[in-house]
Amino acid sequence: MNPPTRTRRRSPRVRTLLIGAALLAAAEAGWAQSVPVPPLDPVGIARLKDFEQRRVSSNNIYVDSNDDSKRPVPGETLVLADLEGPGIVTHMWFTVAANEYAWPRLLRLRIYYDGSRTPSVDVPFGDFFASAHGYERNIDSLMIRNSSNGRSRNSYWPMPFHRSCRITVTNEGRRRVSMFYYQIDWQKHKQLPPDIGYFHAYYRQELPAIGGRHYEVLNVKGEGHLIGALLSVVQTESLWFGEGDDLFYVDGSPTPVMEGTGTEDYFNDAWSLRVSNGLFTGVPIAEGRGVGARLSGYRWHLADPVPFKTSLKFLIEHKGHVRLGDGLTDGFRERFDLWSSVAFWYQKGVNEGLSEPPYGPARLPHGNATQIEVENAIKDVSAREGQATVQRDVFWSKDILFLKANGVGSSIDVPFDVASEGFYEIIAQVAHAADYGDYTVNLDGVAVGEARPGGGTSRREVRVETYNSELYVAADHLIGWVDLTKGRHKLTFTCVGKNDASRGFNLGIDNVVLARVDEKARIKR
Repeated sequence: MNPPTRTRRRSPRVRTLLIGAALLAAAEAGWAQSVPVPPLDPVGIARLKDFEQRRVSSNNIYVDSNDDSKRPVPGETLVLADLEGPGIVTHMWFTVAANEYAWPRLLRLRIYYDGSRTPSVDVPFGDFFASAHGYERNIDSLMIRNSSNGRSRNSYWPMPFHRSCRITVTNEGRRRVSMFYYQIDWQKHKQLPPDIGYFHAYYRQELPAIGGRHYEVLNVKGEGHLIGALLSVVQTESLWFGEGDDLFYVDGSPTPVMEGTGTEDYFNDAWSLRVSNGLFTGVPIAEGRGVGARLSGYRWHLADPVPFKTSLKFLIEHKGHVRLGDGLTDGFRERFDLWSSVAFWYQKGVNEGLSEPPYGPARLPHGNATQIEVENAIKDVSAREGQATVQRDVFWSKDILFLKANGVGSSIDVPFDVASEGFYEIIAQVAHAADYGDYTVNLDGVAVGEARPGGGTSRREVRVETYNSELYVAADHLIGWVDLTKGRHKLTFTCVGKNDASRGFNLGIDNVVLARVDEKARIKR
């Protein structure tokens, strides 16, 4: 008997990449010969190129200087690129160091084509790179790849233009950005097909979702095709938010031409959402089912674009599980969580029919945030079984309150002041490092409380795990949504262990952030 033939098999990831490249190549079949097919197409790799490869960057004009970053002050708009076409932007890379809470939501990315005064891309900086809520997250998808704990951001969306392309970033926050680096790679072509679509991306939000109607991800007129979406939610009540179906109305159809079966199903997941990364779908953020939990997922419609000739309306129901006042649970009822989204699509011409997104702080979940630099209160800090100090400029203008912990049982009290009585979200921005431990957090000496729908308060343990193989300052950790009286309060961090890989039990705290929760987001059933 002859030995069995050994067949060389590609890994699932490589096979998927090649399939994706073939799909993109098929979509581009009508392009002019000068436009390259995707790089993983075996013929495209060898085909001789008829374009000029170019780049603009934040590089200092003085060759001997290593100071290659920009530092936009509040209100300043940086012009990152002002390109003369025909051309295609093929790749954008950014890394930013900033010490303002939720700065990725406060920076605003806009892209203008062919002299239009209306931006075709108008999105918070972080959300464009599929990381919502002002978070930094690693993402490993086909079109967006973020690494270095989310600090390196890459976009591979092709952005063709005929005459010009202008790319800007505006600092709509209240603090100067410490470092802003970028590289934008593009191809200079002799010509592009006259009917090629322009890349669009648009942000919108409902804080909270409006009752009696579905959440609107996109509603546009024109001819084009949807190629992606980012959906993000902050839960205003506990349990599961995501029983809502996705609904697509194409070219004025009175009923959806496509209907989904649930929010997690839209992201090609099942039975809730958990953190994941994929070439076409992923969930960078999934914090559970508690009040204040953040969730966010992306889906790239590269294999299944949604074409439209005259209009597209993309809606999703904001329904899920709710706990009623009588203690019962309803599994499919309208919820009023805080929703935001980005739609990605290509369209013939520049779309001018969309309203302008909210400005800066209005894009934060509660439209406000007070950032408390806790290291400034070092004189009022008390530590047990350890020593509290201040470490300066730990990462590009970020100072931290540092606890050199002896081990399990070490703790630190962090005071903060509340200007007026109210219902607040509390977030601790905590450093992660290779010699850091695991901590529980109490508020004013007791476990953090959550209001019960039927009355009373439930208590829950807040746990913060701070090990990371390299130093990262600073990740957001939700402490809770709580009623606070005017005056001084304290958070107590107590060490309860460490990751097996950690070299120590230490703790570093960058900020405590208070945001006043609007009464509309305080759900009482």
